[in-house]
Amino acid sequence: MVSNGVTCTLVGFDATNAYCLIQTPSRVDIYMNGSEISQTSTYKVVLAGLQNPNQDSSSLIFFVSSYFDENIYLGHKICENSVNPPAITVKAVRVCTLSWSASYVNKNFNASYTFVLSCNDLFRGDSILYIKLPSDFSSNNTNSVMGCSSL
Repeated sequence: MVSNGVTCTLVGFDATNAYCLIQTPSRVDIYMNGSEISQTSTYKVVLAGLQNPNQDSSSLIFFVSSYFDENIYLGHKICENSVNPPAITVKAVRVCTLSWSASYVNKNFNASYTFVLSCNDLFRGDSILYIKLPSDFSSNNTNSVMGCSSL
């Protein structure tokens, strides 16, 4: 959450000194600063920019815990509750067709290979596509990044 720029907002905490911070990838800290909350009011913590996982969420659990010490690692827990997150629509692994052709098909010839990739869905702009070749195919290239061209 820290690197994604997720923000937290407290709703209903009016007239309190409470604030929230996101300081770890998977935890939101709400500091009450001596403020008490009413048992008859509803309070919300809104996380904006949180990316849903691309997996079945039925086994995931959200926990809320209250501690009487600022250092949560001391284990001075007052209470804890858990809730399952809402169901997430999982995006299936994309189905693509890969075909190829070679400039030479004779054994031990250096050839140029053309790979044709056809997918039924769009890839995000920051995706990385990998074509893994069997180890029997060799090249004289060093283990460095080589550029490819797009036609």
